[in-house]
Amino acid sequence: AEGVAGLSLDSTTMSKKAEAAVKQSLLVGNFEAAVECCVRSGNMADALMLASVGGAELWAKTQAEFLARETKKRPFLSIVNAIVQGNLTDLVKLSDPTEWHETLAILSTYGKSEEFPSLCMALGERLEEAGDAANASLCYICGLQLEKAVKYWMVQLDAATKINGGTDLLALQHFVEKVSVFLMAVGPSTQLDDVTAGLFAQYADALANQGALATAAKYCRSNSQQCVELRDRLYRSKDSAYCLQAMGNVAPDFPYSMMNVGVSPGPTILAKPLVQQVEQPQVQQQQPVMEQNGYQSQATAAAPQQPTAPAPAPAPDQLPPGWMEVPDPSSGRSYYYNQNTQETTWERPAPPAPSPAAPKPPPHAPAVPAQPQYQQQQQPVSASSSQPV
Repeated sequence: AEGVAGLSLDSTTMSKKAEAAVKQSLLVGNFEAAVECCVRSGNMADALMLASVGGAELWAKTQAEFLARETKKRPFLSIVNAIVQGNLTDLVKLSDPTEWHETLAILSTYGKSEEFPSLCMALGERLEEAGDAANASLCYICGLQLEKAVKYWMVQLDAATKINGGTDLLALQHFVEKVSVFLMAVGPSTQLDDVTAGLFAQYADALANQGALATAAKYCRSNSQQCVELRDRLYRSKDSAYCLQAMGNVAPDFPYSMMNVGVSPGPTILAKPLVQQVEQPQVQQQQPVMEQNGYQSQATAAAPQQPTAPAPAPAPDQLPPGWMEVPDPSSGRSYYYNQNTQETTWERPAPPAPSPAAPKPPPHAPAVPAQPQYQQQQQPVSASSSQPV
C-alpha cells in the first residue's frame, strides 16, 4: 500500500517500484491494491485484467475509472459508457440533434423493450426543442406515441387548409391514412382525442356525401352529436347491412333524446264581433214550366259522374318494397338483397303487381222528361140533359 501511494498518476510506464508493489499485492491476494497501482501508473489494460478476477465490485469500479479517463480522449467511448452502465437516458440528453438517426439506432439496438418507448419520446422532445419537428414525429412513431405524432400531422393539415382556402380533402385523407396505419400498430380500440376524432368524423361525412356509406361507417369514431347523427343516418341508409357490419354489428343509439313537452298554454284570444255576411244572390235556374190544359211539368236531368282514374302502373325497373340492388365487387354482377328478410338472390325480383282499378259506374240513361199530369175538370151538368127527352 505504501508503494502504491507513492506512484504518480501521470506515469505511462510502470517503474520497478510499481512492479514490486503489484507483485507484493498479488502475493497476499490484495487485488484492489494491485489494480490501484496499475491505474496510478497509467496501465489501464493491466488494471482491467486484474480487476476481472477481483470480483464484480472491483470490476465495475475499474471499468468506470477507465471510461472516465479515456472518454475525453476518445468521444465514442461515451456510447460505450452508456451501454455498459445501462444509462441510455443520459446518452439521449447529451446526444447531437443532427446525429439523431445514430442515437435512434443505439436505442433500437441496446434499449430494453420496456424503456424503449420512453427513450424514443425523450429523443423526439430533444429534436422538437431543436426545431426539427419532422424527425421528431418519426421518433414519436417509433415510441408509439400517437398524440405526439398527430400534433405534427395536424400542423401539415392546417397548412394545406390555409393554402386551399378551405378544407383540403386530399390532405385530410392523408392525415386519416397515417393515423389509421398507426392505430394498426397500437391497437384499433385505442381512443382518439376529441380533435382527431372530429377530423375522422369530417372525413366520414365527406365519404357519405360521395356515396361510400359502408366506408364512412368505419371512421365514425367520435361521440360528438354530429358523428352520432351520421351513424344513425348510415344505419338507416340503403347500405344498412354493410354499415352495421362496419360498426361492429352494434346498432347505434338514437341520436335525439325524447322529451315530453306537454300542452303549451295558448295565447288569450279576444272575441271579435261577427261580421254580417253579405248574402250573394243565388241564381236559380228556371225550369221550363208548361201550362196547358190545366197541367204543369218540370224536366230535371241528373249530373253525369266522373269515372275513377285507375292506379298508375309501376315502372318496369322498380323493385318490390324492401329489395335493393347491390353490386358484387368480386364478379362485377349485381345481386339483390331484402333488408327485411335478409334474403339474397341473383335473380331480379318481379316488380309489384299494380293495384286493381275501381269499377267504372254504368252509363247514365238520358233524362226523360216527366209526363204531364192532367187535372180533370168537372164539367157542370145542365138541367136539360138530365131530364128525359
